[in-house]
Amino acid sequence: MKPLLNRPQIYTDESVEGYMYRLAQANHREVSELELKYPTLNSEERDQFLVNLINLSRQNFSDANLLYNYRINRLTLPQWKENLYTRFCPKCLDKSAYHRIMWCLTHHTYCVTHLVYLVDCCPRCDTKTTIIDTVKGVCRCEYRLSLSNTESIDIESGFLTNEGEFKLVQSPFLMLKLTPTEQIKAIQRLLYCLLTKTSLEKLELSRKEIDLLAYGYYSDIKMLHFYLNFVRDLLKDWPS
Repeated sequence: MKPLLNRPQIYTDESVEGYMYRLAQANHREVSELELKYPTLNSEERDQFLVNLINLSRQNFSDANLLYNYRINRLTLPQWKENLYTRFCPKCLDKSAYHRIMWCLTHHTYCVTHLVYLVDCCPRCDTKTTIIDTVKGVCRCEYRLSLSNTESIDIESGFLTNEGEFKLVQSPFLMLKLTPTEQIKAIQRLLYCLLTKTSLEKLELSRKEIDLLAYGYYSDIKMLHFYLNFVRDLLKDWPS
């Protein structure tokens, strides 16, 4: 593949998926016109996809920029691949309109830079935000997403590092036995069991909400943030 004329620089925290839309936009094209075949759960397809994108953009990409890798571990938001759904930080978009990869991860409930809850819907029309919306900076209803209201988190409730990495639960047993990814999945699984198999919270969940909870997703991001902290505290006392 020949390199495109306009080749914007990729940001260190930008998703490859979002960059594709910026690359197409910079060259007045649709993403489909780039002729890039997004990989299924196949490592050879992934490698070829990255090679083709590198040839087009002359940018260097790492696996850390590719949502594909988080999808394998079931850490991405439901339907991000089918419908490109994402969360976003209005303050980040106000600074620069591009898609941060962390916005599509279920356990990222807040922005590690601005310490505010992430948003997942347009406040004007209430439609789910997509990766394309964040690249454009506006919703399909033309509302500027950077104008969305924000709410600060309690700093003590933060469970992500300044770089967006998951803070390991300080339990001797868990730290020795489980990787960060395994800890996240364990927390999500325990949360699912507590909310669907016990009377801890009397939530009236639909079948769809229960299925999504199995992937670590709950629509109320403030409550999800609270529950994730609650389960982390339980695991801190896990017997060694």
